[in-house]
Amino acid sequence: MIAQVAYTVLCGKATRKRVWPALVVWKYAIGRNEGAVTLSHLLPLFHDIPLPAVGLARVAEPWRTPPLAAAARAVALASMAGRTSGPIVVVVGRQETADTVINNLSQLLPVGNPPMAWKAADPLPYEQMPHDPDLAAQRSTILGRLVAANESEMPPVIVATARALMTAVRQPGSYVRDVVELAVGQRIDDAVLVRHLTAAGYDHQPQVDGPGTMSRRGGILDVYSPGAADAIRIELFGDEIDSIRRFDPLTQRSTERVASARLLPPIEYDLTNRAVALARIGTLKLAALRDEVREEWERLVAFLQAGAVPSSIDLLASLFPGNDASLLDYLPASALLVVVDPQSVDLQMDQVALQAEDVRQTLEQAGEVPSGFPIPYRHRRDLFSDIERLAVWRIGDSGDEGVEVATGAPFGDTPVFGGRIDDLVADLKDELTDGWRVVLATEQSERLRDLLEEHDIYPRAFKRGAAEAATPPAPGTVDVVHAPLTVGFRYGPARLLVLSDLELFGIRKLVRTQGTQTQARPRKARQFKPGSYVVHVEHGVGQFGGLVRLDLSGVDREYLQVDYAGGDRLYVPVDQSDRLVPYESPAGEPKITRLSSPDWAKTKARVRRAIREMAWELLQLYAARETAQGRAFPSDSTWDAELAESFPFRETVEQDKAIRDVKADMESARPMDRLVCGDVGYGKTEVGL
Repeated sequence: MIAQVAYTVLCGKATRKRVWPALVVWKYAIGRNEGAVTLSHLLPLFHDIPLPAVGLARVAEPWRTPPLAAAARAVALASMAGRTSGPIVVVVGRQETADTVINNLSQLLPVGNPPMAWKAADPLPYEQMPHDPDLAAQRSTILGRLVAANESEMPPVIVATARALMTAVRQPGSYVRDVVELAVGQRIDDAVLVRHLTAAGYDHQPQVDGPGTMSRRGGILDVYSPGAADAIRIELFGDEIDSIRRFDPLTQRSTERVASARLLPPIEYDLTNRAVALARIGTLKLAALRDEVREEWERLVAFLQAGAVPSSIDLLASLFPGNDASLLDYLPASALLVVVDPQSVDLQMDQVALQAEDVRQTLEQAGEVPSGFPIPYRHRRDLFSDIERLAVWRIGDSGDEGVEVATGAPFGDTPVFGGRIDDLVADLKDELTDGWRVVLATEQSERLRDLLEEHDIYPRAFKRGAAEAATPPAPGTVDVVHAPLTVGFRYGPARLLVLSDLELFGIRKLVRTQGTQTQARPRKARQFKPGSYVVHVEHGVGQFGGLVRLDLSGVDREYLQVDYAGGDRLYVPVDQSDRLVPYESPAGEPKITRLSSPDWAKTKARVRRAIREMAWELLQLYAARETAQGRAFPSDSTWDAELAESFPFRETVEQDKAIRDVKADMESARPMDRLVCGDVGYGKTEVGL
């Protein structure tokens, strides 16, 4: 008997919750914990903070500001985002600094404009590692936001490490070329559209399962574009788009009709000019490689010749023309480049270049990378050689070059209480008497509010269901908000004091900096190797013979050749490659069928009977479970919430989702049927508690 078990996987990237046999795809969420209240209602109080006059008075030299504390830096950047008309790119030296900047900015920026993270891939340059499609989709989302400025949207705030900024990507022109705009009533050639999406890097699947995938069934085309909240379903009536609907990839149910859709390229590289890439590979000294490595390179060449995307495309992208741009090349003239601690950024970029050169020499000596390979990243000297067109603000620059902006002058020291509630109450009463606005940003908001009310201090509290407050606090009042701010600050001109858990209780929750689990989603074309066994949904098991070009009825196009028993041969159009799947079985090599044989029809009939029997057993099993009664536990009390907030690490998005799922099960009268699983160190114990 097969039991259906819902389970939640905790991983370093996105949570994937699977209910057999379907898959839930989680959207990207950057920086903000669900349930938290933003502090964006405080931004009007910083109207007089000293900031660069971007857009008002351009100067030949960059602006510079002496080192700022983490809180003052976040306030300055959030205030700057409200004053500029263009995007802001914040460059920091290390990932830990980026995490802090993103966390604090996510508490200060409006709900609809959270900070976006431009991340670096896990492998160093020259290392051959599987391409991460999730990271590619995230990068494409950011690039798409930059190339299509929308006056109705706030300019994005992008945070990048020095190493991530060195990432080489496609030129903006090729990115715009691969963006597809569709609208209801538009006439299109669906075959041309599918070929265009395939060339742009979309992966054919029987059912879309994540950004960068597509599925075609007759006159229906499903596409999951990077940056989209849901997949879209395009229904054609002849050559006219009859409707466009958003739908949930899990249930396949439409959620709403839309008049238009925008499809972004799913990959940050331009892979159209394969002939040039193959010619460049031909000039490399592959003979100096080890035998097994040379064979792997020969397979990579075969993938490229077949129109497939190799798994190590991050390394090979530098062989394609047009992949020599950076994130900075996508910025308009109205953008602001903020460099935090410029010396640290320069040092990190130089170290990455030295590490990459060391990796290259080591791999060349080991016979794993051919000599003469082009540099797959951007040097610091190249990145900053053309930034005169941008406004530059250097925070943490103590030199004397540039125009100084005293952004940190209005900020003062904050008191530290370390859990001493009596001292906190006494100080709060003094501050309120002096007309100060006090905001307590804590993850123990309910408990703290109870403690203050016991001492006759009645704050304007915000429950977790509220996203943001409407107005700033009035002078002489106190707010208690549920916000995971890392550190507090005092802003003198507005007489504003903000205290975090660090000042209130001596608690600083750490953000888990787990490495991402880089496991590329298998791409359809990548799975097919010449000579491997494949299964066609209608014709059965055959051997993949490679990619061929045929001229049929005066139309020259590419086909996937599948060889069957008895010399039979089937040619599958590339845009119908979702009809093929790799053959996988522990039983060894399969028996190849003939196209005209009834064997495949009999095999499918046996499988249908087995599936019906299994379905009947599952129906009986779940009918019994539906009638079974379990114990419904009560909802969390204040003490439960206080225990949860006492853990030293801040919960990740995946943990929060797992906790909510388990709580919902335990509060239900139905017996719980759930398994929480994850790698070592990914927080299973905290979820269980």
